[in-house]
Amino acid sequence: MPRIGILTFHHANNYGAVLQAYGLSRALLELGHDVQVIDYRPETARNHYEGRMPRRPRRFCREYLFRRRFNKFRKHLLPLSQTYLTAAELAQSQSDFDVIVCGSDQVWNVTSYRGYDPAFFLNFVQGEQPKRVSYAASFGGATESDLGKDASEIGQLLNKFDHISVRDAQSLEVLSGLTSKPVSHVLDPVFLTDFDAITPPRLIDTPYIFSYCMNPSDLLREATPYLSRTLNLPVVSAKTYIEGTKLIHPGPLEWLSLLRHADFVCTDSFHGTCFSIKDKKPFVALPSYNGMSRIVDLLDTAALSDRVAENSDDLEQITSREIDFEPVSPRIEAARSRSLNFLSEAID
Repeated sequence: MPRIGILTFHHANNYGAVLQAYGLSRALLELGHDVQVIDYRPETARNHYEGRMPRRPRRFCREYLFRRRFNKFRKHLLPLSQTYLTAAELAQSQSDFDVIVCGSDQVWNVTSYRGYDPAFFLNFVQGEQPKRVSYAASFGGATESDLGKDASEIGQLLNKFDHISVRDAQSLEVLSGLTSKPVSHVLDPVFLTDFDAITPPRLIDTPYIFSYCMNPSDLLREATPYLSRTLNLPVVSAKTYIEGTKLIHPGPLEWLSLLRHADFVCTDSFHGTCFSIKDKKPFVALPSYNGMSRIVDLLDTAALSDRVAENSDDLEQITSREIDFEPVSPRIEAARSRSLNFLSEAID
């Protein structure tokens, strides 16, 4: 039984980050492997997610509870390794694994607050073992030009990978200029496993619209009251306050339940879109502040590209049009099967 280490952004207090880490670890466990999520917590991430708490008591309590829910999720639902705080410490982990899987998420996005961290290109792995694999890794909104002086080193590190896969077309394009190795296009790992066992029962008794948007854009401010009026439902918003909505700060498990039991979903998040499709919810995808390529890719795979709203006219058309998930499900299942095949072949 191969010992597998997953190196990803599990440490982020972000719904998609922890849920994709859970999805990949569960999928590998279900394939019969011994799995650990490598608990790498570099200084940049610690400063960002464990930094100063708000001073005002109400905000302090809210942030404390928010962080506590994420820490609880990681502690109880992710098979964490020992903690590594530096790249030097991380190098000690390679003897513990037969395969190290890098991904999913934007682990290769050098334009994020983390900058370029060569650990996520597995620079700490020396020799032929453990095997180097990427699963659904992403450069996010970064282009090849954004890599700058690091492009050559990144290319050299990628050429040492045994198998490479990414989750979006933009990352495929970036890789085409960095390596001649074959690259597979796979689904995000949240599609690889079932979340029923960890999703709490319905939290809100009455019907509602669930809004999970990272960007408080003018279109979101327009969409929220429009959806509420048109569907005659209240709006529950996670993390981003828009006038007229009920603002909440759920943990990852509560987030799963709120989306699953919603009557309609409004999101500009990639993982908000993933779970809307996975849970077969009527939804609208708004433009994302960090680019739409990942969301557009996913919607193309699902044949749901008409769910993107760029303006108020689009909103009107989308809300008047039901989603027929009958042709969507087999497309997602086919992509899921290809993704699991990649994972099995890359590890074995």
